[in-house]
Amino acid sequence: NNTWAGSLGGPIYIPHLYDGRNRTFFFLAYEGYDDTQAYSAQYYVPTAAERSGNFSSSVDSAGAPLMIYDPLSTVQNANGSYTRTQFPNSIIPTDRINTVGGNIAAYYPMPTRTPAYYGSPDVTASSSATTPMRQYLGKVDEQLTQKWRATLTSLMQWANTAGPDYFGGVAAPDQWYYVRHTDATAINNVITISPNTVLAARYGFNRFSSIYDIRSASFDPGTLGFPSSLVSQIAGLGFPVISGNTVLAGDNLSEGIGALQNYTN
Repeated sequence: NNTWAGSLGGPIYIPHLYDGRNRTFFFLAYEGYDDTQAYSAQYYVPTAAERSGNFSSSVDSAGAPLMIYDPLSTVQNANGSYTRTQFPNSIIPTDRINTVGGNIAAYYPMPTRTPAYYGSPDVTASSSATTPMRQYLGKVDEQLTQKWRATLTSLMQWANTAGPDYFGGVAAPDQWYYVRHTDATAINNVITISPNTVLAARYGFNRFSSIYDIRSASFDPGTLGFPSSLVSQIAGLGFPVISGNTVLAGDNLSEGIGALQNYTN
């Protein structure tokens, strides 16, 4: 983390042009930081065989083979329960794999080690992200008359915050980033009407905007196999958010679409 700041203030004095040493004063300030965070996480992602529908070598945490059943073979029993027929060797035929699902599966990062069982972490993600912030402040104080003092203050700040963007690419987990801007202006007048009466007249304006965006913005879901009739109705294009309780557990592919918030006071 690197943080710095500086300020300068005093009377406004321009030789032979303006002497504000008893009337006009300025103050300038600048500060900023660059904050870098390291990130690390472990995930389970499908093996090359599982991506193709082959679960013949996949086992559960107890070491028992995974059983993959054909959903189209579902029948209801007399007692109200249901049964299904297992795919031979737990291998899903290629003609039964959904086109969109198969294309999405290709975006998962490849494992870097053999998992002990289905769901055991087989890839490590490491990354870092830097958040910069800058703030500028300017202020002028003016003694307009013996009984009237005025102050004008202006502040501008911006900060960019980014997620770790694990693995990179349009489907990366935590690929989000924020861009925040603050603009503030204040005018303050203090007028002494009498020895026991003071009038304060103030005006303030503040605008805060926050842009949340993702790196896969404008990604065309039609390239995954979604029909054009659906894609044409999507308000904001991007890689779809794919969540799972085993694969990339605790995270998901992509981060949805961006958003803009703008507040004015």
